[in-house]
Amino acid sequence: MRLLHIAVSAVEEQTAPTFRDYLVSDIFRGNPVAAQPTSAFAHRYRTVIREGARKGPNFSGHYTVVIWGCGTSCAQFAIVDATTGHTYDPPYVGITWGDQQGFLKQWGLHYQLNSSLFIADGCPEEKNCAARYYQWNGEHLVLLKTVPIERVPHEPEPPSVPPAITVKQ
Repeated sequence: MRLLHIAVSAVEEQTAPTFRDYLVSDIFRGNPVAAQPTSAFAHRYRTVIREGARKGPNFSGHYTVVIWGCGTSCAQFAIVDATTGHTYDPPYVGITWGDQQGFLKQWGLHYQLNSSLFIADGCPEEKNCAARYYQWNGEHLVLLKTVPIERVPHEPEPPSVPPAITVKQ
């Protein structure tokens, strides 16, 4: 019986959370309230945050993930509540798609309007590269799971495209 328990645990550890596991049913349909950046981080990027928030919710029912570039293969983001305008900072200043050891095979930020799951494939602050699965709790991205991520086998040119983004409305 003990061997069966170990095998089940190994399978459970390999399963990554899915958007369907974190569905939200209340979807905001009105005009979003203007973003009100209050932290030092959000205030520094207030213009891009305000412009991005005007587009309306794209995450977890009534939040807007606003993403902007911070250099080659780098992105920063903030989360804005479309019902209040409150702006939330990410768990790190920037996320890149590679580090001194090379580039990742897949990278990007993935989220959906009808789910509180947020997936970040990359290297926060250019280190500890991995796929990170978070659940939005209304105030913070709570880390659920970290999974190793595959690297490109050779040194390619840095990607010139923005991060992959999954948004389903």
